Amino acid sequence: MGRIVFVIFFFSGGSSLILETLWIRLLTLVFGSTTFAISTVVAAFMGGLALGSYLIGRFADEIRRPFLLYGLCEGAIGLYALLLPVILDRIPALLAPLWSAEGQSFYVLSLIRFGVVFLLLLIPTTLMGGTLPLLSTCRVIQRREIGATVGTLYAVNTFGAIAGTAICGFLLLPVIGVSTTNLLAAGIDLALCALVVALRRLETDLPRGVEGAQGVAPTVEGVGRPPSYPYVAAAFALSGFAALIYQIVWSRSLTLVIGSSIYAYTILLTTFLVGLALGSAVYVRRHLSDPDPIGNLAMIQLLIGLFGFAGLRFIDRLPALFLLLLQFFSLSVPVAFLL
Repeated sequence: MGRIVFVIFFFSGGSSLILETLWIRLLTLVFGSTTFAISTVVAAFMGGLALGSYLIGRFADEIRRPFLLYGLCEGAIGLYALLLPVILDRIPALLAPLWSAEGQSFYVLSLIRFGVVFLLLLIPTTLMGGTLPLLSTCRVIQRREIGATVGTLYAVNTFGAIAGTAICGFLLLPVIGVSTTNLLAAGIDLALCALVVALRRLETDLPRGVEGAQGVAPTVEGVGRPPSYPYVAAAFALSGFAALIYQIVWSRSLTLVIGSSIYAYTILLTTFLVGLALGSAVYVRRHLSDPDPIGNLAMIQLLIGLFGFAGLRFIDRLPALFLLLLQFFSLSVPVAFLL
C-alpha cells in the first residue's frame, strides 16, 4: 500500500476537522453561545478520539484486515455526518418541555443538553479515534518502527486537519454554506471508504502475529509495559487536560479581538494544529537520533509550561495590539486577522 496510506490519512484528517468546525457552527444555534458549543464539541471530539483509540487499539494486532476496517469506519463516519444535522435540528424541540418547567436550574438544563449532544457526537468521534491504530497496524513491521510510523501518520493526519479547518472556516462556510459543506465532508469520507474497499486486495490477509513472507512479524507483540508506564500515562492525561484548557481559554480571549464567532475558533484551531503537526514531525527525527521518550516528554512539558506563562501576559494585550496594527499600518480587517 505504501504512500497511499498517508494520502488517505491526510484527507481523513481534513474531513474530520471540517466536520468539527461545522458542528460548532450548528451547535451555536442549539446552545446559543459559541463558547458552550466549542466546549461541547471539543470535549466530545477528544473523548471520542481517546475512546476509539483505546478500544480499537487494544485489538488492532488481532484484526486480520485492519485497512479494510479502517475504510468501513470512514464510511460510517460519512453516513453519520449526513444524519447528524437532522438530529441536531430536533434537539431544541425535544428539550423545550424542560425549559418551560418551573423551578428548573439553568445549570441542570445546560448539563442535560450537554450530555445529549456529547453522546451524539461521541459515536462518530470514536470511529475517528480508531483510525490511527488501524493504519498504524498496517504500517508497523518491526518494534523499532513504532515511534517513526505513528509520528509520521499523526503528522500527516494533522496537516490534513489544518487544511480542513482553515478551508472550512474561511472558505467553505462563507461561500457554500452549512449544508453543502456537510455534504462535501461526508462525501470525502464515503470516497475514502470506496477507495479503501477498492484497494483491499493490496492488504495481506494474515493472522496477526504470524510471520510474513520476508520472515518479519507484521505485528508488535511482546512489547511489555515499563515500570514508568503509569507515571507517563498520568503525565499524558494531565498534559491533555492542560492543552484543552489552553484551547478554550485562548478561543475565549480571541473573541475580545474579533468577536464571538466561528472565525476566532478557526484561527485558534488552525494555529493549534500547525503546532501539533510541526511538533510531531520534528519529534520523528529526534526519536530516531535520540530515542529517550521520557526525557523528551519532560523537556516538552517544561517548554509548554514556560510558553504558557508567557502567553498569559500577552493575552490581555491582544485588543490593543490589534488596534495598533489597524491604525499604524492602515490594514484592512481581513489582513489584520491573517496577521
